[in-house]
Amino acid sequence: MEKWIQENNNQMMITGHTHRPHFPNENKICLIKWHIITKENGTMQIKRPPLEGPESLTHYMN
Repeated sequence: MEKWIQENNNQMMITGHTHRPHFPNENKICLIKWHIITKENGTMQIKRPPLEGPESLTHYMN
């Protein structure tokens, strides 16, 4: 990735992954913390609280 960034005028590259099959709404992105909790009934649940954002991707583009 570093080589591609250098070859493309230091273009920023945002990486990560999602378990949702779609792009963010309105070109915004959030930093999400994924973690597993145990509910009172003993079942496990995945929680995804946002840590920061949403932030417009246009803030990071030329």
